[in-house]
Amino acid sequence: MSDWDTILCGCTMGLRFMTYSPSFGSRKRKRAMSGETDRAEEQTWRRRASCSAPRPAEAPTNSTLRVGIAQRRAPRHPPSNLLRSTMQTNVKQVLVTGGSGFIGRAIVKRLQMEPLFSPRASCRRDVSDVSPGVETVRLSDASSGDDIREAMGGCSAVVHTAGLAHRPRRTPLSDFRRVNVGWTRRLMEGAIAVGVERFVFLSSAGVYGKYSCPGVSFRLSDAPKPTEAYAISKLEAEERLWLMAAESGVAVTVIRPALVYGAEAPGNLRRLAALIRAGIPLPLARVANRRSFIALDSLVDLIVRCLVSSAATGRTFLASDGLDISTPQFVRAFAGVLGRRAILFPVPAAILELSMRAFGLGHAATQLCRSFQLDISETEEVLDWQPMSLPRAILGSEIAAGDNPGPS
Repeated sequence: MSDWDTILCGCTMGLRFMTYSPSFGSRKRKRAMSGETDRAEEQTWRRRASCSAPRPAEAPTNSTLRVGIAQRRAPRHPPSNLLRSTMQTNVKQVLVTGGSGFIGRAIVKRLQMEPLFSPRASCRRDVSDVSPGVETVRLSDASSGDDIREAMGGCSAVVHTAGLAHRPRRTPLSDFRRVNVGWTRRLMEGAIAVGVERFVFLSSAGVYGKYSCPGVSFRLSDAPKPTEAYAISKLEAEERLWLMAAESGVAVTVIRPALVYGAEAPGNLRRLAALIRAGIPLPLARVANRRSFIALDSLVDLIVRCLVSSAATGRTFLASDGLDISTPQFVRAFAGVLGRRAILFPVPAAILELSMRAFGLGHAATQLCRSFQLDISETEEVLDWQPMSLPRAILGSEIAAGDNPGPS
């Protein structure tokens, strides 16, 4: 493989993710806090926080964002208004599958912060990445029905994030079906057997296809048209869950997120960071697409909302940051967080895409040059939820700075 091919491949695969340091909660939830009781409780919390802990940090500057890559601190904030209104005497046990993975680990950490929940992390092998003090169980697609039921004992909810993903494109569909469909079905059977009340399934926005038409966002009402084995298996898992929910009465919620980015994202982010730090010019300046992403903490916040909101029962939700950006905007914003400057030079997008396809990188070319946008308005309205404000501020500042790639 040539150096040019390697650079393009590494750049493209790395563009899926981005880093940020969370500091703020949902603006809509803050606006929703009304009534004398809520205001008094909020003021009381703030007085106690000012006496017992340092004051919350101001809106982060570029320098604080860079520090946030290496040191991610839990945001200091009181329990959400919704959680306060739904707290009960008994803490709810929640099983999180994939509890040592990129997304599952973040869910477990967040649930530890919420007084309503007690997380239990399900791991396939290594449990060393799970937060200290969290109960762990070992589960995999090879686990027996007895093991699954034992792992779910006492749980009132399951958040299913584990699955087969990030595999070579030659991986057969049967492998994805065995794990993403078969294991999901067996987990749901175990949940029904032990009396789990709620089952939240993390699917994929890829069920709509590889790309969207320019300027047109996928809506929940659009018919799924998956083209890749992973997305096909996720859609089939959704369909199986809905059938089992209708027969059992378990409250199922499905979330279809855009590409998820965060500080601990897998190797693709490190590849992009290496290219930027090495000062390698990237041929992306003329790409004028629009893509949806979602910050890890925004996705976790949405999952927690689905666990406590009755409006989430029997629904499917799309998830993104609500602010679509182009590939060069993404790279420049990410480079700024790293404290570097991305070097982008102009190559017509059509030529870039054709060149990548000639090197057998057609899938990567689609992700790099084409658009993929999600309309999350229904998610925001039904759940009274908004993505967390910090990633929107980071991406919005890049857009405000101007990005006019010109015709391709």
